[in-house]
Amino acid sequence: MRFYLTCICLLIGSLALTSQELSDEVKSVYNFNSTDRFIHVWDSLEQSGHGVFQNPVGEWLAPAEYFYEQAKLNQDTLTLQKLDYPLAIVYHTLALYEKCIPLLVELLEQRELLSEKRYQYAILKLEEAYRRTGNLKEAIPLRKQRIEAGFDHSFWEIYAEADLFTEAIKDFKHSVEFPAQGWNRMVYFMDLASLYKENGDYDSAIYYYDKAYEDGQYIMARVEYDGKSPYTESNKHYWTAYSRGMIGQVLVAQGNYEPAIPLLIKDIEVSKTIHEVDNTLNKRLDLAECFIHLGDLPRAASYIDTVKNLLGNRGWLATKLRLLEVEAEYFYETEQYGNAAKYLKEFNKLNDSLNELSNRNNLIAMTTLLDSDQQRAILAEQKLEIEKSNSIKKVQNNQLNLLISGIVILVLVIVVLFLNYKQKLNSKLEAERKLEQKEIFLRELHHRIKNNLQITSGLLQLQADKSKDDFVNSALRESKGRIRSMALIHNLLIGDNSISSVSLKKYIEELVELVEAGLGQPKDTRVTTSIEDLEVSGELAVPLGLIINEILTNSYKYAFDSSPGEISIRFYKGEHGGETLEIRDNGKGFPEHFSIEKSNSLGMQLITMLCGQIRAKLNIFSDHGAVYVIQLNEG
Repeated sequence: MRFYLTCICLLIGSLALTSQELSDEVKSVYNFNSTDRFIHVWDSLEQSGHGVFQNPVGEWLAPAEYFYEQAKLNQDTLTLQKLDYPLAIVYHTLALYEKCIPLLVELLEQRELLSEKRYQYAILKLEEAYRRTGNLKEAIPLRKQRIEAGFDHSFWEIYAEADLFTEAIKDFKHSVEFPAQGWNRMVYFMDLASLYKENGDYDSAIYYYDKAYEDGQYIMARVEYDGKSPYTESNKHYWTAYSRGMIGQVLVAQGNYEPAIPLLIKDIEVSKTIHEVDNTLNKRLDLAECFIHLGDLPRAASYIDTVKNLLGNRGWLATKLRLLEVEAEYFYETEQYGNAAKYLKEFNKLNDSLNELSNRNNLIAMTTLLDSDQQRAILAEQKLEIEKSNSIKKVQNNQLNLLISGIVILVLVIVVLFLNYKQKLNSKLEAERKLEQKEIFLRELHHRIKNNLQITSGLLQLQADKSKDDFVNSALRESKGRIRSMALIHNLLIGDNSISSVSLKKYIEELVELVEAGLGQPKDTRVTTSIEDLEVSGELAVPLGLIINEILTNSYKYAFDSSPGEISIRFYKGEHGGETLEIRDNGKGFPEHFSIEKSNSLGMQLITMLCGQIRAKLNIFSDHGAVYVIQLNEG
């Protein structure tokens, strides 16, 4: 899950103690020799404004749990009430959300025991805990409650948590007041940059991270500045370095690995000075990716191992997901394809779980927070390209000395031929094994693409069912039909023996059934096909399928009125060796003086664009109905 500056508290350190008895080492830090001493130190640090966690948060966990258990054993209700708040905040800071949530719920049920400041902080931390565990159903009512109480005034974090980044950016700019130069403006730029980064707008992200860095430099150079507090004074160096580190992270996403490395290393060094763990884990994974792509695999392995050791059982699912992705990439680059496939499957399993949660939160956010007429078609782009070529070393034949006697030459030739055959056989078996591993990756990719397209189709259907506008409803259903035609390709690629081509005849026949089912075939309209059984690549099949989808949709909607009709689809070899796709109906035909170049119809524009994409010649005319002739690969 994503964390933004306005709702972040430092996630730092590691657990120092787990036993129920306080060690002398922990006692010496703050001299926690009694419950009263523990509560006094906590309250004093909280009121000082410097923050409670000036040392690693793990140093608070063991004492807090120890005194809490002692109070439970003694049935000391008053002491338990005093310890609920510190223990809940410690659990939250360590990302132990399953432990902090019940404590925070209990605290808010006894609001009269909390100061206004602690109540405001507790309800914020409970909302964050629900958001970071993906429970927007509980987080949204808390956000509304906080807005009604005047503690907040926007929903942009909720939108971002549901992956609605465009709406989040819009709400942020509309709701968050632009502050004066100083700490608050640095935070403003950092939050906005993070939204643009997650939305894939890297140029805007770098622009605002640079703005945040400039304000950080401004703050570092001054004794007095707007928004100054004990917390900002102790953390300004961290956030300044963090803004540069985030630029490094954006550069990694853009594939600019070398300039990203020094920015990431500097960010990690500064993070260590304040015991910040979460940021260092993510930046180490970025460095690992850099060194994988730069070919320095030992350094990449070192960063991966460090992240695995520090991550442990922490509840940072997004970091775990990224770790699995980087590990799979590392093992693939080191040609350990078995391990690569293993970690890719673990990545896909966790990613599918998070995507399912994200999709559910997306629907919750849209139905709860957005107006019913706002359209959201969210399709997360994924990497679709996997390197398919792997050069096989050619076996060099040693030239034989022709001056050696015939018997020796014959023996040597036989030996060389035998060794050559054996080496070629081994090379062939190795190539087949690697090809099989690559096919596993490609089938997994086609499976994921098909699932994502089906999810998008479902979202469009859900929005269409809710819309009362016939025009919007029709547009959504047509878009759904286009997406389903693309999903069909990936479904066929998964099921067929070949993972790079499909049977055109099978594809078109199944596509016709999909279009008829989606639009509702007129009672007296029938479709006939005459298609040579050719294998075509997925790159050609996708635009062809979209073209056929658009033409069939136009014929069903406009060609026949209420009269019977017939549509024929032919795909055959042309006169000059190229292939020709011909679709015609016996309907009304095109209007007189109709020109597809001047047509405002989205469908006609899409047909023209797709023909240009595959370098096909398009010809349309009326001949007892509408006729479309699309010529490919003309000689």
